[in-house]
Amino acid sequence: MGHIYSDIKLVGQTKKIKLKNVLIDTGATYTVVKPDIINSIDAFELKRKLNVELGNGKKVIARVYALEARIGKHFGPAWVISFTNAKNVIGVETLESLGLRFDLKKHKLEKTRPAGFAYFYKVRSFKEF
Repeated sequence: MGHIYSDIKLVGQTKKIKLKNVLIDTGATYTVVKPDIINSIDAFELKRKLNVELGNGKKVIARVYALEARIGKHFGPAWVISFTNAKNVIGVETLESLGLRFDLKKHKLEKTRPAGFAYFYKVRSFKEF
């Protein structure tokens, strides 16, 4: 099947960085970024840490960050985790936030909605409120 890679821009509180050819991991919930990269952009760190089980079964304690992610014209908020010896990967939660998904048949990213921040909801009637 092969692998798919994408460039991604990460925007912290004061700085931003563009990472090239980052693996898109459809088995990963969160985007993972190496600690030195996440520290360089001054991303907002949550006080709580996560116990994370990696694909190889290894368990790590990860720091959690909130930042803006951009792939092409698509941008949105992203939860990013980081831990010692992390490898950069783009997870499905980030793709979903950006309005993107990985098409297994076409083997490429495709948009699920227009680019930009979006919040979709449907109200059947105002009587529900």
